[in-house]
Amino acid sequence: MAFFNKKNKKEKKGFFSRRKHEFEEEKEELSEDIAEKGSAPSGDIEEAISEREQAVLEEELRRRTEAEEAAKKEREAAIALAAEAAQLAALTQDVEEMKEIYEEEEDKKEEEEIPEAETVSVEVSEQPEEEIRSEKKSIFSKIREGLRKTKESMMLRIQNVLSSFTKIDEDLFDELLETMIMGDMGVETSEAICNALRKRIKERGITDPSDIMSLIQEIISEMLGEDKSLELTTKPSVIMVIGVNGAGKTTTIGKLCHQLKADGKKVIVAAADTFRAAAIDQLEVWTQRSGVELVKHAEGSDPGAVVYDAIDAAKARGCDVLICDTAGRLHNKKNLMQELAKINRIISTRAEGCAVETLLVLDATTGQNAVNQARLFKETADISGIVLTKLDGTAKGGIIVSIKNELDIPVKLIGVGEKIDDLQPFCAEDFVNALFEKEER
Repeated sequence: MAFFNKKNKKEKKGFFSRRKHEFEEEKEELSEDIAEKGSAPSGDIEEAISEREQAVLEEELRRRTEAEEAAKKEREAAIALAAEAAQLAALTQDVEEMKEIYEEEEDKKEEEEIPEAETVSVEVSEQPEEEIRSEKKSIFSKIREGLRKTKESMMLRIQNVLSSFTKIDEDLFDELLETMIMGDMGVETSEAICNALRKRIKERGITDPSDIMSLIQEIISEMLGEDKSLELTTKPSVIMVIGVNGAGKTTTIGKLCHQLKADGKKVIVAAADTFRAAAIDQLEVWTQRSGVELVKHAEGSDPGAVVYDAIDAAKARGCDVLICDTAGRLHNKKNLMQELAKINRIISTRAEGCAVETLLVLDATTGQNAVNQARLFKETADISGIVLTKLDGTAKGGIIVSIKNELDIPVKLIGVGEKIDDLQPFCAEDFVNALFEKEER
């Protein structure tokens, strides 16, 4: 784009210079002709020169206008191409997610086709005890596996820093600070941890760097504070799910529906993301898979109207939980926030007295960008909790500490895998233990 702008400027500059030079030559020739003839009055000379100047100015203005219009069209074309590319990327992601869902459904159907007698026989006589235990993994083991990359990236580096020093000095703190920042703890949170470390080391008279690791674990545990679970104390209770496109909102809703249904709750979902292509279809697949009801309107409908109807349906059908999907167009912040505010007003009016959770879904792989997203959403939305997805696929799990410390928003759910039961309640104690657990040798 810059190349074309420079080219236009050079062409305009060259044209104006040539026209100016040609005008000066014509002016001299006209003056010489008049001087030779000696008959034209001075007023006619000035008028002729003025007309020529006006013609040149008009020609310059016309050329400048044409050049600006051409540059404007080039910019608009580039913006349109970028928008099409972004839309295509989002659509591709939706297709991939739906493909995975359908493949899992096919695998599930194949498993169900196995005769019951065969299944019982395998479970009783052939299946090893170790395999049975692996199928019944504890929540802690899933969290530990999900945080493996974070542990290998950040915690082992911290341990290496501590083991490379024989005394505690400012060089050690500088190394620790840099390592924590690189682990996506954030500058503010990393500095807070190091300041707390200095204070406790002085208070307790610690001189051995190897004793610092336990202090870091202690400080992070205090920063995370007490766990906060979903508040579903009324019937119905409302969960509004917000977040940017691609963070995993629809997948999170599907997994949450599955878990709530397994807990014996009657769930209904409002498909209020009416703008994103295939969002309603994708959500419908998840709700059918989880065996819960869905309230939807046509694509492009008013999201507020969908939520309005869903609240009435939840009351009429005696549902325990209403989950509302929303649009995630963060690039158009003003309209998005107005839309969220409108949905909030409808919930407060139609579901007055009901417990309301506003969950912000963040992609853990985006690191500190996820913290910035949370900061933006917090400006206009009353966020009650964070859902951190794709934690198993990133080494940036340290943002959990950063979110809690800098924004004081609790992480309530974490995604530690792609399976339908891999959405887990966040437990700060398990999180810290998984990070600081010593590897078995």
